[in-house]
Amino acid sequence: MTISSTPNQPPKQTVILEGDDLRLRIEHNAPLPVLRPDEVLVRTMAVALNPCDYKMHERFPSPGAIDGCDFSGIILAIGSAVPSLRVSFEIGDRVFGAVHGSNPIRHESGSFAEYIASEAQFTLKIPDSMSFEEAAALGGTGLATLGMALFRTLELPGTPEEPAQNPQTVLVHGGSSSVGTIAMQLLRLVGHVPITTCSPRNWALAKEYGAEEVFDYHEPECAQKIKAYSRNTLRYVLDPFTDAKSIALCCGAMGRAGGRYACLEMHPEYLLEKRTLKVGFVMGPALLGHRLELDYGYEREADLEMRQFGVRWYRSIQWLLDHGRLRPHPLRVLPGRFDAILQGIEMLKSKSVSGEKLVVVIGNLATIAVASIIWRRLSIQPPVSKDALAHIPEVRFDENDTPERYTQDSRSLLFKCYDKYLRHGIPVQMRNPIGELGPQVLLPMKYLDEVKYASTHLFSFPLFSEKVFLLNYSDAPQQTDAAAHVVRVQLTKNLGMLANGMYQEAVEGLQANLPDSKGCSPCRIYLFQPSLTSVEWNTVPAYSLLANVTARVTALALVGPELCRNREWIDISLQTTFAIFNAAFTIRAKYSPGWRWLARWQSDAPRKMRAMRARAVELLTPCDKPLARIADEQLFLTVASMHTTSSSLTSVLYDLLIRPEYCAEITQEVQDALAECGGNWTLQQVAKMKKLDSFMKESQRVHPIGFITAQRATVRSHTFKDGLHLPAGVIFQFPADAVHHDPEIYPDPNRFDGYRFLRLRETVDPNRFHFASVSDTMLGFGAGSHACPGRFFTALAIKLILVVLLTQYEVKLADSKDGCRPPDTFHDFNMGPSQEAQIMLRKKFDG
Repeated sequence: MTISSTPNQPPKQTVILEGDDLRLRIEHNAPLPVLRPDEVLVRTMAVALNPCDYKMHERFPSPGAIDGCDFSGIILAIGSAVPSLRVSFEIGDRVFGAVHGSNPIRHESGSFAEYIASEAQFTLKIPDSMSFEEAAALGGTGLATLGMALFRTLELPGTPEEPAQNPQTVLVHGGSSSVGTIAMQLLRLVGHVPITTCSPRNWALAKEYGAEEVFDYHEPECAQKIKAYSRNTLRYVLDPFTDAKSIALCCGAMGRAGGRYACLEMHPEYLLEKRTLKVGFVMGPALLGHRLELDYGYEREADLEMRQFGVRWYRSIQWLLDHGRLRPHPLRVLPGRFDAILQGIEMLKSKSVSGEKLVVVIGNLATIAVASIIWRRLSIQPPVSKDALAHIPEVRFDENDTPERYTQDSRSLLFKCYDKYLRHGIPVQMRNPIGELGPQVLLPMKYLDEVKYASTHLFSFPLFSEKVFLLNYSDAPQQTDAAAHVVRVQLTKNLGMLANGMYQEAVEGLQANLPDSKGCSPCRIYLFQPSLTSVEWNTVPAYSLLANVTARVTALALVGPELCRNREWIDISLQTTFAIFNAAFTIRAKYSPGWRWLARWQSDAPRKMRAMRARAVELLTPCDKPLARIADEQLFLTVASMHTTSSSLTSVLYDLLIRPEYCAEITQEVQDALAECGGNWTLQQVAKMKKLDSFMKESQRVHPIGFITAQRATVRSHTFKDGLHLPAGVIFQFPADAVHHDPEIYPDPNRFDGYRFLRLRETVDPNRFHFASVSDTMLGFGAGSHACPGRFFTALAIKLILVVLLTQYEVKLADSKDGCRPPDTFHDFNMGPSQEAQIMLRKKFDG
């Protein structure tokens, strides 16, 4: 019985089933599945192919059974019991999941069919940013199997909502497989550290999806290398292949104390008989909790406890999807509908597929287009109403309370909010200049601890970014866990090795971006000498010059020397941020929320964004980095760092140039450090420039890039410990700039004191108060576990570029008659140094 359905469903459908000869064949006159009360009827749009699609029907012959597991499609009908199951579906919803193909108990349940009956509690909604093909490739089979493997068999601590506090190292054998890439993502998301094995040609793929370290499983010493890497303490292994070779490798890698071993295939018991090894065999369909009528040890009795776990696991997966935290394996779409499915199965059997997930589109384009329109029109979330925030006081401008004033004069209103409410622990709301987003909330600092350590599935920065910048409509590169991990761990720990290269790039970058000066010496390391003289002055826009140099220094660290001097790459790096802002402005102005899905096809802004991303892929390809996602991650890191670093650098330079009393002392400190290291920079040598570090931090305090910090959107409604309630969809943040100007925290806060933080390091704590540090009173780089992961790189880049400026150039403001800093620019909660102001430089040379 159904409670709702779409009309004109055909009486017959095309499927792939097992014939009487036990071979798979196409059947054009199969009946539609009978919908049970707890199921939804899905019109199949795409299917993904798995090895189990041929293994199941070969191992357990069942003539008449439809084959296939993974699918994506559109809901056409909803069973009568679905509304009572704590799931919410409507006709036209885009969904994906997995069913038990080649099922001897229910022949109609396979996915290689035009229509599928899927259990509602094990059906997932496709997120906005994901296509039908990508959803099918992500696949319910792998997600179901890995839920059981990681949490039931390996018994790993942590959940997506509450990641583990003590990370464990987990070996994922075959990390370049589709199961492997999903497993590594999930391990990262629940707080653990995956290491993996695969062929060297797929190492970049494995790293992209989260592998901390990758080993070549073809090497005879592979197990010993893993054991050495893990210091003989490896306790957890996931083995999708579970044959004699993989078992020998994985057991050889296991630590001396033994551990847990999750197998995704049946195994001969004698191969895994170590007493210290707890082994479990995992099979995807078992998650449903139904009886499995199979042979050879694959059979299962009904298991209510497993089903309850499965329902909880699918809810967690849906939260991950809603936040854009999961992405599919690289996919390859085979043309030809059902014929292509048979072709793809033969490709899997012959092992001719590597590093790709095979996907076949079954639904026609017209159906997909209509479904997309229905879905996008119905999926727009309305803004939070004023009534929902009536318990939070609102602050407005006393006069001229227009949206434009909120974009131009928000700083004064923030100080008013802080003095009247936030300082006293009372949250406040204020108008959002983007009216469609509803009111925004400012929280007092007493809530910061709860927020900064909360799961991103409760308070989300990516969701905030999507709401503000319309990332799902502009085709802009988006944040990934892999990108953040690269910066937080790999880039930061290698800063010492990068320092000299960054310094040299700053030297050459400044020279390359200035007009040729007659009489200048060739580019080289310049040490301070009293006999240095000067030649012609060059007048240039300060921000443009420093942004180009910053782009080169940043590119050296992120993409290497091949591209850091490539003019086209630098231009893409500098333009991406502006393209994202422009795309959001254009789409918001031209399309109402219900019609923004059209922007991808009609608007120039997304087209330009796609062109930039495509060109980035082409430029990265010669550097042995051909994957589009790697290019997107590089562009995301560029967006996250380039202009904030350039703006901070420009701001510090302006402050130095109008304060000669500091400039002289800091220049001497820099010259002493450079003379001592002889141009061979180490992090220890950089750290000795304490006056420069303190001056930079004071500049950041007085002239911040943003007035607020820890911007988040609530994914679901939440009540804080003291009873404050925020409904789902609210944007909130904390008043960083007001805190930095609180006289109870920073005495005489309106006075620029370049050595304020140096004195604090000398009198309070030498390990705190440096430029890259964060605390509840130092919020320039955010707070908690979500503080800017690249802040140490930013600090190093700014210092090294300033070293070059102060030791190799004379610099002054082009218009410095009044001795004032060029006026800052303001927009919404953002502030920046003037991009129009010019500086004059002339090169020092050894006369």
